[in-house]
Amino acid sequence: MDGKTSVEIFVAPGCSRCGRSVTLVESLHEQLGSEAFDWRLVDVVAEEKLRAAIQQSNSK
Repeated sequence: MDGKTSVEIFVAPGCSRCGRSVTLVESLHEQLGSEAFDWRLVDVVAEEKLRAAIQQSNSK
């Protein structure tokens, strides 16, 4: 483990807020440099395990 912070941006198709979040993280990543943190997009629809967990949570 290199001690670098990892950021995950959870996005969903049609989400009006997701694009803004991605833009902000991209901007920070450019300003701070790639050494500052790693980041990735997580499509909540495509991530089957996450989708199952959300469905289970919503059924309660």
